[in-house]
Amino acid sequence: MDIYEYLLRKLKKIGSWTVTTSKKAITIYAESKIAFMGIEIKKSSLDIWFALDRRIDEFPIYKILQASKNKFGHFIRLQTKRDIDKVLINWIKESYDFINNKNKAK
Repeated sequence: MDIYEYLLRKLKKIGSWTVTTSKKAITIYAESKIAFMGIEIKKSSLDIWFALDRRIDEFPIYKILQASKNKFGHFIRLQTKRDIDKVLINWIKESYDFINNKNKAK
């Protein structure tokens, strides 16, 4: 099983989501129909991003973009299945919950 399939299998535990693809990236949408995660497939890695309402300055996050006052995009490069650990899945679940709850508040 490759790293992409392994990641998707781990994501099944966080809730219901859908995937769209384009030439450059894969976008994963929460039930709210808003993207909470993106994946770019590289030759020897997956680059992923996810959105949170707070900034996390921890390894393996290599870049953070502040999209608004309360929305931060976090970027991580995954090279092996071992990079997909409980901490990462918890951050992604937090992103999923953040995006779903943000939409419900509107």
